[in-house]
Amino acid sequence: MVKKRVVLTFPPELAELPITYHLVKDFDLSLNILKAKIVPGEEGKLVL
Repeated sequence: MVKKRVVLTFPPELAELPITYHLVKDFDLSLNILKAKIVPGEEGKLVL
C-alpha cells in the first residue's frame, strides 16, 4: 500500500459541507486525519 500525505484546503463557503465523508464513501478511501482546523466562515485545512 502506498502512503501519501495530502493537505486539503477548504474555502470559507465549503467549510461546513461533509466533503471528507463523501470522499471516503464514494471512493472507498481509508485515511488517517493527522491535523485539522476547520472553522465555519473561515478557510479550513485538513492534513491526511
